[in-house]
Amino acid sequence: MCHVATLLPAYQPSVFVDGYGHHSASYATDGNRKTSMSDLTCAVTNREVNPWWAVDLGLPLTVTKVFLTNRDDAGL
Repeated sequence: MCHVATLLPAYQPSVFVDGYGHHSASYATDGNRKTSMSDLTCAVTNREVNPWWAVDLGLPLTVTKVFLTNRDDAGL
């Protein structure tokens, strides 16, 4: 498995801020596999009708699989 998105620029329409800090899109590509907001390792948007997240791969690539992981404390 190739992790081509690790450490590449990532974007989302808003950044959720709470007592732990800013949950920016870059946390999704930082290589950290922890899944808790309290670890400040998850990208989280504000509540939105159509939230999205994107990564700039830097060049055209054929993507055959995408792995996404929900945070483990979702809904708290």
